[in-house]
Amino acid sequence: MKQNKTEAGAAFRPLTPKIRAELDARYRQKLAAVQGFAPVNPAGTVYYVSSVRGNDDFSGTSPDRPLQTPSACASKIREGDTILFECGSIFRRTENDRFLSGLKNGMTLATYGKGSKPVFYGSIQVPAEDWIRLENSDIYYFDGSALDLNIYADIGSIVFDHGRAWGIKTLMTFNDPNTKQSPAGKTLALTGVSNGLTTADIPSYPFNGGADLQGDLSFYHDYAQKRVYLCCKGGNPAERFGSVELSLSSFPFTMENPAVNMTFLNLDFRNFGSHVIRPMNCKNMTVKNCEFRFVGGVVMPNYGEWRNYYTRLGNAVENWNACDGLTVENCYFDQIYDTVVTTQSNSDVLSRNIVCKNNVAERFWWGIELWTVKNAEFSNVEISGNYFGKIGEGFSTQRPDKVDPGTDFAVNAYVSVSGGPYEMKHSFAVTDNLVDGTTGKMFFCNQPKTNKTDDGVLFDRNVYVGSADRDLARLFGKFDKDGGKTFAYTQEGVEAVQSLGIEPNGTFYFLP
Repeated sequence: MKQNKTEAGAAFRPLTPKIRAELDARYRQKLAAVQGFAPVNPAGTVYYVSSVRGNDDFSGTSPDRPLQTPSACASKIREGDTILFECGSIFRRTENDRFLSGLKNGMTLATYGKGSKPVFYGSIQVPAEDWIRLENSDIYYFDGSALDLNIYADIGSIVFDHGRAWGIKTLMTFNDPNTKQSPAGKTLALTGVSNGLTTADIPSYPFNGGADLQGDLSFYHDYAQKRVYLCCKGGNPAERFGSVELSLSSFPFTMENPAVNMTFLNLDFRNFGSHVIRPMNCKNMTVKNCEFRFVGGVVMPNYGEWRNYYTRLGNAVENWNACDGLTVENCYFDQIYDTVVTTQSNSDVLSRNIVCKNNVAERFWWGIELWTVKNAEFSNVEISGNYFGKIGEGFSTQRPDKVDPGTDFAVNAYVSVSGGPYEMKHSFAVTDNLVDGTTGKMFFCNQPKTNKTDDGVLFDRNVYVGSADRDLARLFGKFDKDGGKTFAYTQEGVEAVQSLGIEPNGTFYFLP
């Protein structure tokens, strides 16, 4: 591959210490903004919930007599009501695997009081006495029989010491990918996978159960025994790390379908094995100044007949099916197995009025991912002012599908628009974002706006930081007759993209 040159054009230039400092200052400014609080305007009946001062025997309609658990609101709430969670509170999953069942349309979930944002844990904390060591080994197991930890209550991740390290989920391969009923007796190989402490390739090896685990912090969920096995080479995991959190498969809130006029403000979500905020057919859904850490990793047992292993999932904010109004603004995302924000469908649906702006997202696989089937509408979409960094790093490195099947190109990106072709009504823009490093690609688009295609995704005024061993983009369109073209992150690749009318005012920095 041709080397970058310091004499490159104005759009493609070396990343100097001065520019690095300027970009870091821009990141810190955005981070401070997302860690702030959005204004709260309660409506309807207002319920107060506090893990510190609450009691589920209280009425919950006064900050002086708050409820203690979110689930205590379930029988009380009505359409258009507001639930406020006291700052400094910590809420954990309930026995029925949900925080709130049956959220009504028009509701607002937000905060009151002073202090840190209330934290919702989608995980259980396992103390030292609940880890049982297999004799003469580094293998420990947790008996989850009481929680019925089966394949539909899967463990998506194990988070150690509040994110200092994390577990690597071990999956079995299957001889028959259609039925998933014939284990091949081998583990699924992984490449370049990190547990937060080290990064290495993990080859496939013979496997008959949890006692065969290899590699520090690898874990295996034995669905038949309802046990979680963990290889921990530093002794009892809860003594080695202080805290051990098992992220469970659970949607924390259930909503009406369609989900209409829902608002989430100033909430902090951590360690959710599956999606966190997941409406269906949403209309006017707003998520502001919320924070999401360690999302995803659970298996989807009835998905993916073309694979000989279970597919894992996990998006922070996902709308399924039609979308008419979705705003995600000033939020923070870190360690997302799959996608930060997405709306997607397998049907011909309308998807419009989507805004993702001024967010900070780090260590994820996809940033903003949008797709439906062919001949649908994706219009009035704004993706602007966001910071996307360390794409494909961290927790998401344990994905086995880093490269699209049958190809040699990586598929992670800060923006992915696949499917289509779409009717975009000239109103789909990706502008003024800072994209700071990727392990694969910067962006992926089936329908970019170019000199020859007026109705497509406009990419412009974005700032990119990368190296020559990565790619700028994978693009499809009338300019290509071979089913997609990959553009390298080099001066030549940038010039080729700009010659198509893509990123005409973009700025590209390469690592010297």
